[in-house]
Amino acid sequence: TLTFTTPHFKKAKPAKSGTSVSACRDLNIGYRNYYLTKSLTSGGTCITISAHNVTLDCQGYTITANKNILVKNRYQAVKNPIVKNCTTVQRQQQFASPAITFYNTNKGQLINSRILVTQYGAVGVEARMSPSLLIENNTINVTSSTAAGAGYGFGIEMYRAPSAKILKNTINVSAGKGGYGIYDSGMTSNVTIENNTIIVSGLISVSGISLGSKSSGYNITGNNIT
Repeated sequence: TLTFTTPHFKKAKPAKSGTSVSACRDLNIGYRNYYLTKSLTSGGTCITISAHNVTLDCQGYTITANKNILVKNRYQAVKNPIVKNCTTVQRQQQFASPAITFYNTNKGQLINSRILVTQYGAVGVEARMSPSLLIENNTINVTSSTAAGAGYGFGIEMYRAPSAKILKNTINVSAGKGGYGIYDSGMTSNVTIENNTIIVSGLISVSGISLGSKSSGYNITGNNIT
């Protein structure tokens, strides 16, 4: 009688699907998943997303730059961009650019990321002309100069961003003139702001959630603001 022993082979770990990113660049090929393989540093803008249906997964790596991530295409709205699992740190500069900007996008997402800004006039996340944006489960720490009259700080700043959903974020803003957790510059409607923890401080003015002119239809529930 012949006995055959089948050797045990360890199942190989499948390669991660998508395109690896190991340097600052423009993600300009659509319908693709990109993922960082290392932390990145830039003296300008590090990552630009300019194509439709792009997912950037930083996998917990850190992007250090003047502007960390810019979602924008000068010719058309960027559809369905997703930014997730990122840590962003702004480089030292006199006047801060927003760490992450969604400009003229549709159905974008920023999820499970950590944003650190320590600059004059600091802005964590900027959303302009970007309907149906989801900002969920992020930690946003913004520290503008804390000297009296030195500057404002904004966790999330919006303008014409209808139907946005801002959910389950921790936002901490400290600034000399005024600290604003979520700031609507105007022309925004039907926004849901739920279950966020917002801590703000400033020597002149503070607001956990500030609604702009010609904005309407806000659903604000379950937030802890101090």
